[in-house]
Amino acid sequence: MIEYVSYRVSEARKYGSDAATVLHGLRVFIAGNKSEGQGLKGGAYWVCKSAKGLCSLYPHITQDRMKRILAKLEEAGEITSTSEYNHSPFDRTKWYTMPEFCEADLFSADAHSRECKSAPSSGVDSHLLKVQNCTFSKCKSAPSLNTNPYSNPISNPSLLGVADAPPAKKEKKRGTRLQEDWSPTSENIEYARAKGLSDQRIQFEAEKFRNYWTSKSGSAATKIDWGKTWNNWILNVIERLPSQSEQQRRNNPDRLRDKYQERLNAAYNRS
Repeated sequence: MIEYVSYRVSEARKYGSDAATVLHGLRVFIAGNKSEGQGLKGGAYWVCKSAKGLCSLYPHITQDRMKRILAKLEEAGEITSTSEYNHSPFDRTKWYTMPEFCEADLFSADAHSRECKSAPSSGVDSHLLKVQNCTFSKCKSAPSLNTNPYSNPISNPSLLGVADAPPAKKEKKRGTRLQEDWSPTSENIEYARAKGLSDQRIQFEAEKFRNYWTSKSGSAATKIDWGKTWNNWILNVIERLPSQSEQQRRNNPDRLRDKYQERLNAAYNRS
């Protein structure tokens, strides 16, 4: 089990941290085989790893997720796989390689033009032609002057000497305090009128609104949109207003008389 994981930030941005970790791990294993002169098959250096074996190295990734990650990386052209190098035809363990570990001298301009006209020769395995979506049977022109025809400077900006651009940061809106001389706009007044407040009540609430927010301190006194803050203030006022039936009940003379009698009876009982 690997205690610490590492990956390339550009690959993590593109595929996610888990996929970037697996991709970097395969790169390290293949590079180790290349440095030791092992795993050279069909013009490229390979490493034999199963999804279960990779999960033992990265236990935070489940086996099902590992299979999905490998399929995703292969579909993106970052890796290619085959099981043709296993000794037993029943062994389906995958061998993996990457474009950067393909031998460039096997894909010269002459070899490339031959592959455009006919099936792949015995010197090059057919599954290698899928690396970085370079299918020679569909090619119409000779490769560029890149030493490695699998290198795609469009998909790999580092080959052009261009560093990966950091993602653009969204500008965070900052709140402001209410002006000392604030007064409601025509839109503010119309909103309050539409909610049923009279002009006199609107002026009263505007004064309360200004006094409250200009005297308040701290971060809570700053708002991004004071128009919406005013709207919420008016809605709170409407919620606190008694309903028409409640107002009628409060002004009912019989209720006032009964309440007065209750108080007299309570005072008499205490005495």
